[in-house]
Amino acid sequence: MVNNPVVNLHRSRASVGLSIYYQSNNGGENSSEVTLQVELSNNKDVILFQNEPNPFDVSTIIRYFISENIVGDASILFYDKYGREIKQLEIKEKGFGKIEVNAENLADGIYTYSIMVNNSIIDSKKMIRAH
Repeated sequence: MVNNPVVNLHRSRASVGLSIYYQSNNGGENSSEVTLQVELSNNKDVILFQNEPNPFDVSTIIRYFISENIVGDASILFYDKYGREIKQLEIKEKGFGKIEVNAENLADGIYTYSIMVNNSIIDSKKMIRAH
């Protein structure tokens, strides 16, 4: 019988380690530690940066990076607070890029933007329109 497990999560740039320490109910003399090592992909092929400024009034800048190694289509999608897509912008150039978002016609609120490569969402961020 296991009593009060303690879980510790250790993170580095390339991996995540999970240690689980527990004691058995037979007097506390026996204890075990299990460590799981999970290797994560260090994906630097596509990076979506947080918009600046955030919150913003009328316009904000979104920066991104798409490696030359990426083959296929890339785009940035914008969603309202209900998750409805409101705009899709195709990205034609590889490397570092930026877009200026003009939100003059949008209501105040929280919006989500995502970078999509080959029909797969790679990353998403939130931006706040407030004036």
